[in-house]
Amino acid sequence: MPPEAERLVVDRALCIGSGLCAATAPRHFLLAADRRSIARPDAGAPDADAADAMALCPVEAISLVPGAGVAPA
Repeated sequence: MPPEAERLVVDRALCIGSGLCAATAPRHFLLAADRRSIARPDAGAPDADAADAMALCPVEAISLVPGAGVAPA
């Protein structure tokens, strides 16, 4: 059985809208109208840019979790 895919999730309650993730990995993140980040459901597998964005998040609001699909808002 192949390993389960991983996806990015942003805890919007923690997000302060710094925009570092969207600037670092625009393929993986976008900023909503409220300026808080959303993980793009169409981005595909997380890559090095996504890892950099996770590391740069000032409030550690980005997680990598098992499973494919869209995270609940």
